[in-house]
Amino acid sequence: MDEDWVKKLLTIMIGSIVLFTILICQTQEIEKNLIGDLAGQETIKQETEKKQEEEDVQQTEEKEQGQPVVVKGQEENPTLRVLIKSANYAGDYHEKVTIYGDQGFTVNYDENQEEYEAGEILEIQKETYETTGKIKIEPKKGGKICILNLQRNQEEPMYRGILEITRHSQGLQVINVVKMEDYLLSVVPSEMPASYPLEALKAQAVCARSYAQKSMQNSQGGYDLDDSTSYQVYNNLPENENSTKAVEETRGEVMMQNGEIIDARYYSTSCGVSRYQDLSEEPAFEAFLSNASETAYESEEPWYRWKAEVSLEQLREAVLEQWNTDVGEISGIYVTEREKNGCAKTMVVAGSYQELTIEGEYHIRLVLSPKFFPVVNQIDSGAVGMNLLPSGFFYLEPKREDGILYGYTIYGGGYGHGIGMSQNGAKQMALNEMDYQEILSYFYGEIQITSW
Repeated sequence: MDEDWVKKLLTIMIGSIVLFTILICQTQEIEKNLIGDLAGQETIKQETEKKQEEEDVQQTEEKEQGQPVVVKGQEENPTLRVLIKSANYAGDYHEKVTIYGDQGFTVNYDENQEEYEAGEILEIQKETYETTGKIKIEPKKGGKICILNLQRNQEEPMYRGILEITRHSQGLQVINVVKMEDYLLSVVPSEMPASYPLEALKAQAVCARSYAQKSMQNSQGGYDLDDSTSYQVYNNLPENENSTKAVEETRGEVMMQNGEIIDARYYSTSCGVSRYQDLSEEPAFEAFLSNASETAYESEEPWYRWKAEVSLEQLREAVLEQWNTDVGEISGIYVTEREKNGCAKTMVVAGSYQELTIEGEYHIRLVLSPKFFPVVNQIDSGAVGMNLLPSGFFYLEPKREDGILYGYTIYGGGYGHGIGMSQNGAKQMALNEMDYQEILSYFYGEIQITSW
């Protein structure tokens, strides 16, 4: 019994030693793997930090050298949905849509598909297709689709991308589903003359792309923007070689501030005011506008300065027509508040029936609509029938006879809303050998030009 007990004890001790040895080996292996994993993670972290540092240095160098910075997260060449307004931009719906494709096209609705060859014409009315869904018109072989019954400055506007047509009680709604860069090929020549210098056209391309991208972020109602001046004009004039070059050489580039794409608005002609001037006080603004600078970029543009003579009767008629309000016999009109740049912000029309307060640059220009009186620019070229006053940069000088007020002379400058880039200013800057990045920085301040 003693010998058996000793043998059993020895067996247990040997087994315990073997088990303990195995455990030690496994622990060492685990520690080795853990150390390796930690070292690997540290290496990856160091490599990531190094790569980020290199990217930061590269972006800083690109910014200093005036090169666009690549920003991750932006979709490359995103797809836009553009509402195509009816003839002469009259409304959102069409009575009919007459189309053909230069390479042919297909019509898809529900589960049906129809094929049309190049040059074949299709007229679509509300009753043409019995569907509550979308009617999709897609060009063949990368071609374009023409809407024949659409009145634009070009005789037969051709569209890239797909047309989506939906039936509504008001008529047919047409949306052009098109890639951003294709869209810009028909925006830039419609918004800026293709004869302008290339650097001005490139500035316009970056503005238009930034504006469209910003509109996509704020879109609602089934489309991102429409093709009229309510957003930016699209396909009013055909594509042009110079404009296309400007789009291609700035591909993907947008303007950003504080990590956000800016609201890159633009307009025709500035009155010469800079971003740094404070013309909010009436005497300062009147002095500025009265003393036109010959060195301003737009000083030779026709609408750099303009004026209009208007009687009290014409003003009363304009207010009644444009604001649907009869103020009675007018005793005075006053700009009571201006923006920092001098643009009229609030205007009061005093009449025998009531006193009318008009707020906002657009509404003020609308109420003072020169439909009933001519506006003459600085080259003595008159314009009659304009729906809006050329700009909100104006002041009123009373006209009296024997001390009795009978009208006003409106002295103004510039053409358009006055926010963002002056297109004619950009033209002159480009002629003065400024590049598009310098032009954009002049108008928008501290910006970062990024690309996808």
